[in-house]
Amino acid sequence: MNNILKGNKLAVCTTIIIAIVLLLTLFVFRYGVSDNGDLTGRLEQLGLYDAQYASGAGTGEYPNSFGVSEPGTGFSTADFPYLLAKLVSGDIVYSAVPAFIYLIILLIGIFLLLKNAFGKYDWNNILLSLMCLFILADSGYTAFLNTPYIEAAAYVYLIFTIGACLWACKEKNGILAGIIAGIAGTLFAGVSIITAWIGFLIAVFFIRLYFAKPTVAQKIISLLCAIVVAVVSAATIYFAEPQDAKLFDSVFYGVAVEDETQAQALGIDEKTAQAFSGKASFEEDSMRYLSATRFSDSVSYTDISLFYLLHPSVYIKNLEKVANNSVMISTEYLGNYPYGSGKGLAQGEFFKLYSQIKSRLIPANLWIIVVIWIALCIGVLFYRKKYAMHTQSKLVCDLILLCVLATIIAFKLPLILGGLVQIGFYMHLYNLLFDICLIVILVGGSKMLWIRREALKEKYGVNQ
Repeated sequence: MNNILKGNKLAVCTTIIIAIVLLLTLFVFRYGVSDNGDLTGRLEQLGLYDAQYASGAGTGEYPNSFGVSEPGTGFSTADFPYLLAKLVSGDIVYSAVPAFIYLIILLIGIFLLLKNAFGKYDWNNILLSLMCLFILADSGYTAFLNTPYIEAAAYVYLIFTIGACLWACKEKNGILAGIIAGIAGTLFAGVSIITAWIGFLIAVFFIRLYFAKPTVAQKIISLLCAIVVAVVSAATIYFAEPQDAKLFDSVFYGVAVEDETQAQALGIDEKTAQAFSGKASFEEDSMRYLSATRFSDSVSYTDISLFYLLHPSVYIKNLEKVANNSVMISTEYLGNYPYGSGKGLAQGEFFKLYSQIKSRLIPANLWIIVVIWIALCIGVLFYRKKYAMHTQSKLVCDLILLCVLATIIAFKLPLILGGLVQIGFYMHLYNLLFDICLIVILVGGSKMLWIRREALKEKYGVNQ
């Protein structure tokens, strides 16, 4: 047992076990996520189309092969695995190819996370390994890897970024680790508008590294990474095309979901506000309206953000509804099986223990969530002041604090960007960040207990 716990062996063993779980999830059970209505637009962005639509439409099952059409209509870093798959596959892209690419990146990220988060307390390292296995490998998260959804890229690139940033915290690994962390952070920042805003936090972390690193070369790498991540984040936000349907939902199924006068406060005429307040973009009359109107000419995300800023009571009321839908990792109305499986909307049950526990035990309450954020920040600041004696430990604490801020961003932005329509689905990144914070709470709390135990033993010669 002691031999397994030495060096990097526990990290390697844990990564291998997670790899086995993911291989079973993705390629034996073939879990994925069926179409929630976004898949067509996502395929257009990739320059693909559903090659199985005639046989699979309306079944509640997900497509696992795609035909290659015209060049894509947009670009994000989430496209890379599918662009590589196009080169390998030719005219037909099978979802297993990008899923395998995602798998490799994810395993690298998990190994880096474990290797660089492990400390001198063996049982604490085992706890971290178990938490990563049962949370990060939960099929509620990993099923997305078999689909073109951007949630897959956000999940994989986030773990890769955290692992690489933990590696970069070590002084002796300044240059290579800094470059890898910069690549990971850039990939994550370029996925979507939400990841782009979080990307600015990653840029702040690299600026923190700039001041912490001792050599000129390390400082230059850190500064360049900060600039690149910030530029990619800004470009992702600036060039993002507003989607009329999402804006419509943000206004009529968000701002004005219960009060039509709120839509009028955004400049929407009274007749339109009365007709569509409380309605989603996928309803028949809403679709007719959107087909005849360019809704983005009427309202912008800036208008919606300013409205919530000036009407905090409306914002808080809607955030309470967001919180009520924030603990479900798996979306129950979407199936997990591919076209032709005959399973319809059935949910896969393999390696889903954490999803089930979380949905039952984690409170779906806004104010409890806020208390958890505050408590975690206080705990990290306390640890940083009392126990973080070295630069590396302080950098890790700073990274955790930025993760908490990223969790807050991922909680608030989906409401602004798309209202309350399918809000549980769009809380996927928030769920992942929250669970990472949960790992920090449990593993960090355990570490503080071990430190206290050692201090008592050294002072009094007893274990307490």
